[in-house]
Amino acid sequence: MHDPKIVEEVRTINKPSGFFGKGKSDTYILKQSPVGDEFNQSSIHSPELTAKQIACIEAGGSGKNTGRLVGSAVGTAAAPAFSGVPIIGPFLAGAAAMVGMDKGAEIGSQMAKDFKDC
Repeated sequence: MHDPKIVEEVRTINKPSGFFGKGKSDTYILKQSPVGDEFNQSSIHSPELTAKQIACIEAGGSGKNTGRLVGSAVGTAAAPAFSGVPIIGPFLAGAAAMVGMDKGAEIGSQMAKDFKDC
């Protein structure tokens, strides 16, 4: 019986999920192809980006910028609550805005990629 050798490619994708990305969602992708299968091997090791990969990169960058803007607005809105704390209040107010920007960028990028099926 003829049993060709199989090439396997396994990818694990860790995506943040849940409230503010605290949880993790793991996705496993397994691709199998026979040795010498030109079509599958060229798609795995191709140095050029496909149109879908380029669209995903653009969507991620756009979502990151939009999320950063929204996150800074939320952090700035919360800043007056922190500024009343004695001695370290101004520091906490600035930190709230920065943390809001960072979390907004992460969430915005992931949402944009999810809408593009990346």
